[in-house]
Amino acid sequence: MGNARAEVDLDRAVTDRLRTDDLDPPAAAEADFLSGRTDRWIGDEPTVHPAVRARALVVSNRPDEAIEVLGSLVGCDFTPQALAAASWAVSRVSCPELTASLPERVGALAGGFVTDDGLPLGPGSSLVALVASAEGDIEKSLEFHDRGVLEGDRRAPVWGAIARLERSRVLLSDMCLRDDAADPAAVRESARRSLVSASTFFASSGHAHLARVTAGLMELCGSGPDGGDHGPNCEGVAEPALGYLRSGERCLAGFGVQPPVAVRHRKGIRAIRYLIANRHRQVPAVELDQVLADPGSDAGGGAGVEVLEELQALRTDPAHDPEELSEHLRAIVFDDRVRSRVSKLLRRTISALGDEHPLLGEHLRVSVRTGFTCSYEAPPIVRWIL
Repeated sequence: MGNARAEVDLDRAVTDRLRTDDLDPPAAAEADFLSGRTDRWIGDEPTVHPAVRARALVVSNRPDEAIEVLGSLVGCDFTPQALAAASWAVSRVSCPELTASLPERVGALAGGFVTDDGLPLGPGSSLVALVASAEGDIEKSLEFHDRGVLEGDRRAPVWGAIARLERSRVLLSDMCLRDDAADPAAVRESARRSLVSASTFFASSGHAHLARVTAGLMELCGSGPDGGDHGPNCEGVAEPALGYLRSGERCLAGFGVQPPVAVRHRKGIRAIRYLIANRHRQVPAVELDQVLADPGSDAGGGAGVEVLEELQALRTDPAHDPEELSEHLRAIVFDDRVRSRVSKLLRRTISALGDEHPLLGEHLRVSVRTGFTCSYEAPPIVRWIL
């Protein structure tokens, strides 16, 4: 009798206030995950599945180690708890091989609530949605997150609130993939309503960790015209409205809730990085062309700087007549060969990036403008690690 383990009802327990030392390891791991506690699980814990360790490593801002653990799980057996942990982990960090093996496994759980020997783990549809976001399928992810909200509400308020939190992450990324200027505001409002509902429950019930996570997303919903500074938790982890285009030996590319991936270096990536870094102005194609021709010239070419004010006038003042440009400047700015060369390079690069990372490709497709002047135009909440 002295070795008896305490039991916990995760449907009703306030896990932030719960002492988990006396719980069975599977229950302790879930309670600690809901509370943001990871110390016990980031080591090589023999009493839980490695997927649980990978999830804890992500929460602990150690994505590279998490990816290594996830990669070792390809082809292995999964308990329901391990499947839930792996689905959450691959929605944050990139492990394409494991992600490809999960849709069939989680698909069998959709439509019900997942438990493991009586331990509640969350809506089955939410697992499908997490894996879909890892694959870059926003439409499917939102469809199953909506189902997950209903499944969670039927079980207990905490699961419905968590499902709304995950749904909002995807909505905030979806907002940045829209062509129609009216859509982002509607999507943001939908995310805000879901987050208000989740936040109200977390705050009133004492789930402090989940309340803090929700508050971080709420900042994105209410960001002002300058977008604010909502820095990422750690590099290499998928977050709403966060993009990666890191160059160097390992070029990291990604956007939103689909985890970033390593891609080969392309000349056009440098051009896109330059546009993002100069996102508040129109960049003459001749300036981009000069930057690409001279790898050390990140400041841009003199020709582009020389005509910047006149180019801005062309864009913002419909009454401004292009003919008013001097013949010399017109020859520089309106060089059709440069326009064509730069525009084709940008479109080819965006298409190639989309093949490797669908959400990044879609975001750049709707945000990058080409022509005699080029620009990156995205909602203010979008921020980048370059």
